[in-house]
Amino acid sequence: MMQQRIEGFSLIEVLVAAFILFLVLATVTISYTGAVKSSLAASESLKLNNYIPVLSEHISLDIQAGENSGSAVFLGVEYQWTAELIETKPVVAFYDADNREVRQSDTQAYLWRVNLISRYNNRQSQHSFEAVSWQKAL
Repeated sequence: MMQQRIEGFSLIEVLVAAFILFLVLATVTISYTGAVKSSLAASESLKLNNYIPVLSEHISLDIQAGENSGSAVFLGVEYQWTAELIETKPVVAFYDADNREVRQSDTQAYLWRVNLISRYNNRQSQHSFEAVSWQKAL
């Protein structure tokens, strides 16, 4: 009796190939998922930190108006701030050209430390900066 030669892959070869294929697919999927999560996290961090200069200008104006804390929502970013007085000094003397004399200013300068907390989605960021305000002495 003659044996016929059967062409094709054995079951073991097919299983090994399938295992390698699924291993590669799993690695690619995990890498892609990690990249998407990192991209979203970077996007949220950028949104949180991108508006800090604009927020600091608004906060400085609020401090100049006499506020020492506040909160608001700005373009989807919720923020809360408090200001603590660090130092008070008189504004330096100035030269009055009309009267040709050095005069003392009646304005006080105030240095504030501002703590800012901003929130967007599940992310939170804290920043601290200094602001200056001034007011005529009473």
